[in-house]
Amino acid sequence: MAPPDHPTAAPAVPAGTAAVVDPPAPLPAPRGPVSAALLHLLRRRPWEVRVGDALWWDGLLGEALADDDLQLALHCVYELHHRGLAGVPEEWEWQPDLLRARQEWEQLVLAALESEVGAPHSLRQRGLEATVSRVVALGRRDDLTASPAEHLVREGTAEQLRELLVHRAPAELRAGDGYAWTLPRLSGEPKVALAELEAQTWGRGRLPLMRAELYRELLRSWGLGTGYGEHVDRLPGVTLLTTNLVTLLGLQRRWRGAALGHLACTEVMAPLATARLARGHRRLGGSEEGGRWFDEQLGAEPRREDLAATDAVGALLSAEPGLGGDVVFGAASARYVADLQAAHVLPRWYRDLSSLRDPDDARDDVAR
Repeated sequence: MAPPDHPTAAPAVPAGTAAVVDPPAPLPAPRGPVSAALLHLLRRRPWEVRVGDALWWDGLLGEALADDDLQLALHCVYELHHRGLAGVPEEWEWQPDLLRARQEWEQLVLAALESEVGAPHSLRQRGLEATVSRVVALGRRDDLTASPAEHLVREGTAEQLRELLVHRAPAELRAGDGYAWTLPRLSGEPKVALAELEAQTWGRGRLPLMRAELYRELLRSWGLGTGYGEHVDRLPGVTLLTTNLVTLLGLQRRWRGAALGHLACTEVMAPLATARLARGHRRLGGSEEGGRWFDEQLGAEPRREDLAATDAVGALLSAEPGLGGDVVFGAASARYVADLQAAHVLPRWYRDLSSLRDPDDARDDVAR
């Protein structure tokens, strides 16, 4: 037997497993002055440069949530806390000046969300049951005319299905990760409920059943790339916002209530959207092997809704009733961002246009 440090003694990958370890995500192309300045900085050592005013975003508040330049910049700095960025020194993750710039971007996103859904203090409900009911109602609100998944059930094309899978790839390939930062901020029953949700998401220790790995197989079945971070250059700012918001809430203890509210609303929304996407997948000739992702999600989701809304949120509010406004803010933000993305996708599909970015757009953005 080869000694442990022998170059040929790497551990064998079990048969049937698709992924090993995600490498750092590839550096995306910039989309404007802020992301261009950020990516220029990240290619250098943090102690060799000064972070200056070039990272100041001066757009209108109403544009912050869908702005390609701002959302890409946030995506990149958050990626430093996830898998990292290829060629970027890891010391950038906690570089103080970059953290200050990130905080300014986060305040813009939060202020823009508050202007749309209300500030946490204005969203407080009359007690625990009313708060949980409000979260569930936000998740169950449904408009068939504003659902990309419903469009795929009725008349969508295979290319549009591929686009929707690409839009969902960042969230699915990170499934569970952003909410996991909330775990050390909790104790008792809320922590147990969140840990159970995360265990389901991560396949209960079985790699082939991890949600991210099942989604990779779904991507592969439709001829799409499965690499982590592979599709970022094609994702509009409103899609990057979906994962940026989860990371923003998860990384900060102050937003632990909003993180659980966001999770609960997302889990309530998930079964209907997943069932519709599964029908579209099969209507358009999707494979049974690729469809395992749907089977696993639909089999687990009824219990997931109870875990998130009743066990996690309910127990949190029993212990910390003052977080009720934060919980509703997180849920309302999840609903609003989902609607915002649908409002980006569907009008383009109705005009036979792609809802994804043309990678050449990035060069044009920087040139302008």
